[in-house]
Amino acid sequence: MRDESTLKFVADHLFLLQLPQRKAYFDPLGGTNINPASAKKLADATERCWTAILDRDVKSWGEAATACFEAQLEMYPAMRTDDMTEAIQQYRDRIYGWKVSGCGGGGYFILISDQALPNTIKVVPCSDNRQA
Repeated sequence: MRDESTLKFVADHLFLLQLPQRKAYFDPLGGTNINPASAKKLADATERCWTAILDRDVKSWGEAATACFEAQLEMYPAMRTDDMTEAIQQYRDRIYGWKVSGCGGGGYFILISDQALPNTIKVVPCSDNRQA
C-alpha cells in the first residue's frame, strides 16, 4: 500500500535537472575503488534519506542525499562531470542536497529543495487510487 502523504512530500521537494548526454569517451568506472568503508557510508546515508523522508524533514533529506552522492564518488570518482559541478554551483543557494540518478555522469541530477527551481522537471505523483 502507498502512503500518499509520503509520496506528496517527495513530489513537493524533488526536482530533476536533465544533464547533457555523456561524452563518447566518458568512463564512470575509471578509478573504481569499492571498499567497505565507502559502502558503509553509502548505506548509512541511504538510511538517513529514508528516515528524513518519513520525518518530513526536507533539509535532512537533502543533506543525506548529498552524503549518498559523496559516498558514491569515493567508490566511483570518475562519475563526477563538469555539468554536475556546474549544476551544484548554480543551485547551491536554493537546494538542500543533490544526487545523480542512473549509473553516473548522465541522465538526471536529483535536487532536493523547498522552493521551485528554474529549468528543472517537477515530479508529480499519480493522482489515481491504484495500488503500487
